Amino acid sequence: MTVSIRFLGTAAIEIITAEKKRILIDPYLDENMKFYGELYRPTIGLISVGVPTEHRGVAHGVPEYLTGELDATEACMACQWLRLNHAIPCHHDNAKLPEIVKFEKLLADEAQKNTHAPQPVILEPD
Repeated sequence: MTVSIRFLGTAAIEIITAEKKRILIDPYLDENMKFYGELYRPTIGLISVGVPTEHRGVAHGVPEYLTGELDATEACMACQWLRLNHAIPCHHDNAKLPEIVKFEKLLADEAQKNTHAPQPVILEPD
């Protein structure tokens, strides 16, 4: 198996190519995603959705906790811009978190309108 890794821009976005699959890791939402989708054609995306329990604001006495993670709507938009085949939410510790459930539903709703919509792959962390 041949694996190549490409770093994009100044953020920690990587494209790993192996076995004719192109995996985009941990993108942030910006206008370059459309460009990355067209140029690099990632097939699988590990998308930052949800925040682990130990990092949520309530655990630290903060009622609203803003992070670099995407919310479900932003993540769905990113997946569409990137033209992914499969979208895997990451950075969560519970597949039943509201943002993960909403992300899965948004992509399922999009699939009803668009046969090329990314398919969600929801993994339950160990």
